[in-house]
Amino acid sequence: MGDLPNNEWRGLFSRLSRIEIERGYKRMKTDDRFADWPPTVIRFENLCKPRAEDLDLPDTDTAYQMAIGNHFQKHKAVAWTLKSMGSAAWNVKNSVEKISRGVWNNAYQKYAIDWMADGNIIPEIRRETSSEFRRDKTQADWDAHSKFMDEMSSIFGTKKMRALNNGED
Repeated sequence: MGDLPNNEWRGLFSRLSRIEIERGYKRMKTDDRFADWPPTVIRFENLCKPRAEDLDLPDTDTAYQMAIGNHFQKHKAVAWTLKSMGSAAWNVKNSVEKISRGVWNNAYQKYAIDWMADGNIIPEIRRETSSEFRRDKTQADWDAHSKFMDEMSSIFGTKKMRALNNGED
């Protein structure tokens, strides 16, 4: 940076709030990598960004494990991020880790960490269960099912169809 900040540093400082600059400065002072030499503009900007731990959110690694289903519970920030990602959430869950982790980290920073750092609250995501989408079977459903099974039994044999229908021989 030198004695006086150059245009890159002035541009960075004009984009950041006082809180962000203080956060970055504190992190820089405690990070041994910067004991002898200050960070670059880009590195300092990354030091200024809020992190999950600053907001009592799961760290990015734990959140990633929750997102791909390797964790027994899913924090609401993870659910919110997945919902906000739309179809890109499929890539996180089904791509190789080398790709999906980067996609996840960027989305988690944007949809959860930056969202909360801006003073927003992550809404509760209503858990969708299959029972909400299935209606109770009516008598007409049972009658249609019995009719279908009777037709199939004439094709495939009564014993097999009866076993499929009732779980009996």
